[in-house]
Amino acid sequence: MNLIDEGQRNGFPILLLHGLGANAESWYLQIPVLVEAGYRVLAPDLPGFGKSTFDGDQWNFDWIGKELIGFLRSARINQFGLLGISMGGVIGLKLAAEYPEMVQMSVLVNTFAVLRPRRWGELGYFLRRGVRAFFLSPQAQAELVAHRIFPNDDKSLFRVMLAESIKQANPRVYRRAMLALARFDGRELARRITNPVLVVSGEKDTTVPIYLQKRLVELLPNSGHVIIQGVGHALPVEQPQLFNQVMLSFYANPSEMVRAYSSKSTSGCLQEKF
Repeated sequence: MNLIDEGQRNGFPILLLHGLGANAESWYLQIPVLVEAGYRVLAPDLPGFGKSTFDGDQWNFDWIGKELIGFLRSARINQFGLLGISMGGVIGLKLAAEYPEMVQMSVLVNTFAVLRPRRWGELGYFLRRGVRAFFLSPQAQAELVAHRIFPNDDKSLFRVMLAESIKQANPRVYRRAMLALARFDGRELARRITNPVLVVSGEKDTTVPIYLQKRLVELLPNSGHVIIQGVGHALPVEQPQLFNQVMLSFYANPSEMVRAYSSKSTSGCLQEKF
């Protein structure tokens, strides 16, 4: 796997996992902030994405998880924090449930336990993506995805960057990842995670709707939920300053953040608190 490894070697490690079609460089607004705060940042291109190749025939979340844990152990990293968005959050959910002695705390961004849209507009979007990806090529749905995530013209550069990243992905891996996400059921995994988890949601996310993210929060026994208003699926690049503040606050004191933003808290989870 191609890997961005930055920061002090004795800094507490944070593993960054990107979303479907993206790569490690999509965290470019978070990596310097984490390094400056004293963390060691490990951001891989997942196999088949970015500069990481994949020549096998068994791409699935179980295999990805074992590869990541094997790499971390070989680097003598026995404990770490996690930051994952969308597909990266799903993989992070598995790691946190299956390796609790290693994953000390997790930030899951626009992530779900089960991706089952209940509205026709949401279902139609996934069907259009699937038809283009499987009957044409994953590259054929790149522009559709990029426009969905970055609909406004003031984010046109991000739109172009995302479309190009999707087009560079291994088509076979991309299709398998889409199927894995559609089939994923992490409800039991979520119930097993006792270490602190902060779910961060974009209020206007049209890829993983907010009600699906709230269901994930309800399943997690030790979680908080921050909703950042006015942004969608790509909130770390749409609102980097606010997101980074939330992220660093959690890593500095995860238990306190969970208490402050628990689903049982009457204070809610609004961006104005930051």
